[in-house]
Amino acid sequence: MELTPLCITIPPIYWTLLMLSCGLDLGDAFLIISPDRSQFFYDESVTLSCVFGWRMKRYTLNEGTLECGNNWGKPKGSICTISSIRPKDNGHYWCESGSGEQGYVVNITVHDGPVILESPTLPVTEGHSVTLRCRYKRIPFDLTADFYKDGSLINNEPTGEMTIPDVTKSDEGLYCCKHSELGKSPDRWITVTGNSPSSPLIIPLSVAGVSISLIILLVLFCYCKRNKHVASASTDLTYAEVKFTQGSGERREKPPAGDPIYSTLKKPNNTVPSHPETARVHLP
Repeated sequence: MELTPLCITIPPIYWTLLMLSCGLDLGDAFLIISPDRSQFFYDESVTLSCVFGWRMKRYTLNEGTLECGNNWGKPKGSICTISSIRPKDNGHYWCESGSGEQGYVVNITVHDGPVILESPTLPVTEGHSVTLRCRYKRIPFDLTADFYKDGSLINNEPTGEMTIPDVTKSDEGLYCCKHSELGKSPDRWITVTGNSPSSPLIIPLSVAGVSISLIILLVLFCYCKRNKHVASASTDLTYAEVKFTQGSGERREKPPAGDPIYSTLKKPNNTVPSHPETARVHLP
């Protein structure tokens, strides 16, 4: 018996509990971009996702505010795909609930040149580290790059990657990278936020999130266990051997020699035996 994979749709409330239990700010985490950056090369494929079933929207100078599927992108549930991104797609992107609540807005830039800057799409928290990387179109290896902040050279990296440890508010600003021959990337504003205190709801919601996770895992385990048992038991057979004997004082005709006669014995309950059972029946 072939087992059919089990597909489960996770309710939006589960994602809410899971994110809060991890201490994430919901407004910052609504929008997920793949590849995880805000600058893209001409003709790249970009996937944008909204959690909780929120809708993907954007604002561009040419078209104003539009939802995914309305003159841009291909929607599929809460996922929006731009198969070939162009400079006309430059703009602000965000997720929005049915009641109009908005998540964090990400500014996406499409560059027709060979150099872009890889940086976090969401604000960086004080005390954390941030890595900036110069990325080159159709060049798989790293090249030396200069990094600029607010128009001033701050570093030269032979690997094309720069890390700022223990970020502070003073690190907030406009960044870009430049290669001596290939040119300069578009500017990217890096936002630094302070450490926000944990919500008192996080602890109980953490417990709730873990509980829901355990329940889902238990349901999956029981489902797979049951199907596995049915699959292994479906090939088992039950046989009964019937033997004819001759009683005293009465003549009975013997069955012809050859193959034995079998009959299926069914038990009164619905359980399926895990091994074949053979029963011998003697007729007087």
